[in-house]
Amino acid sequence: RNYSTSKTATFTPAKTGSYSVRVNIKDGTGTVKTKNFTVKVTAKNLVNSSKLSSTSIKAGSKLTLKAAASGGTSPYKYAYYYKKSSSSKWVTLKGYSTTKSASVILKSKGTYNVRIAVKDASNKTVYKTYNVKVK
Repeated sequence: RNYSTSKTATFTPAKTGSYSVRVNIKDGTGTVKTKNFTVKVTAKNLVNSSKLSSTSIKAGSKLTLKAAASGGTSPYKYAYYYKKSSSSKWVTLKGYSTTKSASVILKSKGTYNVRIAVKDASNKTVYKTYNVKVK
């Protein structure tokens, strides 16, 4: 902005990266002093705030997984997995895509692990895992 009597100015960068900022100060005689700064803007940590429709369902009922993310570098991609708690192998419901939800019908009684993965544009990945009881 142009010269004013205000001692502060606000700058809100739209993206991460390095920005050059210049401050000019003019005194009453018209003498100008300049100070240059470099401001480095980094992304907030990627947060996975995904949720399930329930953590306790009846066998044969549908469970919905809803992905949500913030921070990091958009755009985001999501992946969905589940497994019986006693198993070491995850079953992929849906691989990485921009789809923000997936569903599964868990037919057998027991405890399952359900996982939602969020990956940002810089390939940072955060997982959120839930235990689901199937009665």
